[in-house]
Amino acid sequence: PPWKSPEEGSDVAKILRSQPLLQPLEFLPKRTPTPDFAPIISHNFIWLTVEEVSYHVFLRGPNGVFELSPEDSECAAHGRLVPDVEMDDVDRLFQEGAKRLKSFMCTLLEKGNADGSDADRTTTLQRLRANEATLSCDWGWVAKRLYQASRDTAYKRYEHWHSNNPAKRKNDDQSYEPSESSSHTQRAVKKQKAKASKKPKGRGKGKDQAPIA
Repeated sequence: PPWKSPEEGSDVAKILRSQPLLQPLEFLPKRTPTPDFAPIISHNFIWLTVEEVSYHVFLRGPNGVFELSPEDSECAAHGRLVPDVEMDDVDRLFQEGAKRLKSFMCTLLEKGNADGSDADRTTTLQRLRANEATLSCDWGWVAKRLYQASRDTAYKRYEHWHSNNPAKRKNDDQSYEPSESSSHTQRAVKKQKAKASKKPKGRGKGKDQAPIA
């Protein structure tokens, strides 16, 4: 597999190969009450390590395009959820995005580019202006989902490794024997090819050859 797995022939590999596929509760370490992104270790082997989870958020700049590599730009923010929660700049940009969305919706209502009568649009516009636009994210909930995803990934790696046993594949290849019907078919094909390759004996009658009296 593309990730690091137990070396074949090692003590860890021998123990795990000798057992049936373990279920997640048997294989994975015990869950922690709060997300713990420590390396996921099972049977003295590290199956997965989450070193960092970062977020990059962008808003359109004054020119209407995204600047994906800005320096000290008010239209970009970087946050980190793992190993430490540092998402204040991302939250700030979320709020700025919510304000821009509110402003855009107000513009549509003012220009009449929205469904409904003029009275309905006016009422909606008044309500929209009276309320503050906010966009928040529960980063604790996100961390819990990432924590579960990391555990699922570690188990899938083990499951994939366990189901791809080189020794088992080798034994399966060596134990294969053609069936009687398969052997009969192969002999028939060879016989047919040999028959087709034989040339007819004797002199044939050519196109311009006169018949023999």
